[in-house]
Amino acid sequence: MMELLRELFAANFMPHIMCLRGAGVVGLHVGSDLLIALAYFVIPFALRYFVRRRPDIEFSWIFLLFGVFILGCGFTHVLAIWTLWHPIYRFEAVVKILTAAASVLTALCLTRIMPQLLAVPSPAQLQAQIAERIQAEAEVLRLNADLERRVAERTAELQASNRRLEMALEAGSIGTWEFDPQTGTIISDARCRLALGIDPQTEFNYPMFLEALLPEDRGRVEEAVKAALTCEEPCRYDIEYRVIGPADGVLRHVHAQGQAFYSDDARRKLTHFVGTVVDITARKQVEKALRQANFDLQQFAYAAAHDLQEPLRNISVSVELLDLAWRDRWDDDARALVQQSIEGSRRVHRMVKDLLSYVTAVEDRQQCAQTATESEGALKDALANLSNKITETQAQITYGSLPDLRVSRIHLLQLFQNMIGNAIKYRRPEVRPEIKIRAGRTADKWTFEIADNGLGFDPMYAERIFGIFKRLHGRHEYDGNGMGLAICARIVNHYGGRIWAEGKPGEGANFRFTLPG
Repeated sequence: MMELLRELFAANFMPHIMCLRGAGVVGLHVGSDLLIALAYFVIPFALRYFVRRRPDIEFSWIFLLFGVFILGCGFTHVLAIWTLWHPIYRFEAVVKILTAAASVLTALCLTRIMPQLLAVPSPAQLQAQIAERIQAEAEVLRLNADLERRVAERTAELQASNRRLEMALEAGSIGTWEFDPQTGTIISDARCRLALGIDPQTEFNYPMFLEALLPEDRGRVEEAVKAALTCEEPCRYDIEYRVIGPADGVLRHVHAQGQAFYSDDARRKLTHFVGTVVDITARKQVEKALRQANFDLQQFAYAAAHDLQEPLRNISVSVELLDLAWRDRWDDDARALVQQSIEGSRRVHRMVKDLLSYVTAVEDRQQCAQTATESEGALKDALANLSNKITETQAQITYGSLPDLRVSRIHLLQLFQNMIGNAIKYRRPEVRPEIKIRAGRTADKWTFEIADNGLGFDPMYAERIFGIFKRLHGRHEYDGNGMGLAICARIVNHYGGRIWAEGKPGEGANFRFTLPG
C-alpha cells in the first residue's frame, strides 16, 4: 500500500497513445472523453442549483449523492485523456475506485427509497388532487354559506319567537323569575314584581318574597319550594298563594308555576330554578261572585220549586173537586177547559218536581264518594227500579264487567236509571228494545257507553238533548219534561267528566260519558 502511495503519480508505464496508431483515433478519444467530462462537470452544479431552489423537494440528499457520483465519472474521463500521454495509471485506478464506491452507494440508496419514490404522485395525480381539493374547498365554502344562512334564519326565528313570547307574556300580564342557586338571588322582570305588589325599582330577594306572603300561606309555599328543589325530575312547582304588597299594602292572589333543573352528572347539582307568576286577584273575585250568584240562584230555584209544589197541588185538587161537583151542569166546552186546567196544573207540578230534582242532583259537595262504589251494583239497583217497564216492553239489557268508581252511588243510580229509561221510552214500535252497556279505560278516566236500537235522533240535535226542558217529540207522543238527560249531564259535569251522544233516525242512539277512575 505504501509503495502504491509513493508511486501514485509515477508514469513508468507505456502510455495509451502508443497503442493508438492513427491520429484520427486519438482525436476521437480525446474529443469524446472531453465532451463527456464537461457534461459530467456541469450536471452536479445543475443538481445543486435545483436542490437549493427547491427546498420542498423530498429526498434532496439523493440528488447530491448523484452529483458526487457524476463528478467522479467526469474525473475518470479527464484522466483517460491525460493517460494517453502520461501513464499515471495508479492515480487513475484510485479515482475509479472512489467513483465506483460513490456509484455503489448511490445505487443502494436509490434501491432502498424506490418504494417511496414510486409513491410520490405524478403530475396528473397532483392535478387531480388539486382539483379535488379545490372542489372540496368550494363545497366547504358552500356549506359554510349555507350554515351561515341557516344560523341567520334560526336567529331571526328565535328573535321573532322571543318577541311573540314577550307579547304573550305582556298580554297575559305574566311575570317571569329565575332563582340563581350560586348567588341565592332572584332575577325577575317588572311584571313579576308588580304581580307581587313590589316596586319594580326595588331589589328583590327570597326573604322579601317570604315576608310579603300571608302567614297562613307561608309554610305551604316553603314546602312547595322545598319539594320542587328536592324531587326527582321533572321538578314542578305549582301553587296559589296570597301576598300583601310591600309597596301598596294590597292583598293579592297569585298563581305561581316553575321547574327546577339539575346537572346531568352524578352529583346532580341544581343549575337553575325558573318560573312564572300571574296576579289572579280579579279572577278570584269573579269566581267568588259567580259562586255567590250560583248559590243564590240555586237557593232561589230550590225555594221556588219547593214552595210552588203545594199551591200547584191545591189548585189541581180544587179543580178536580170542582169538576166532580159541577160536571153535570157544564157543557162540553166548559168540561174541556176544566180538563185542560187539570192537565196543565199536573204538568206544571211535574216540571217543578223535575226542576227540584235537577237543582238538588249535585247540591251536596260531599257526595263524591270517599271509597270506591261498585258500578254494577248501582246498575242492578237501576234495573230493579225499572223492572215494570223492562217487563212490559220485554227489553233485553246486556252489560259486561263494570269498574269501581269514586262516585256517589246515588249519582250512578240516577245516570243508569235515566239513560236506560230514556232508551226504553224512545223505542221503535213493534221492535224489542235492546240496550248494551260497556265501559273502557281511557287515561285517568272510565268511558261508559249505553247503546240502543230505538228511534235514534238527527245528529244536529246531539247537543240540544242535554238541555233543561229540551224535547225532540211532542207531549202527546211521549210523556215527561225532558229533564232526565239534563240531570245526567249535570252529574257528569260535577265530576269533571264529559257526556255526548251519537245517533241516526231509525238506527238507535249511542250515549257516552266519562267519570274519574
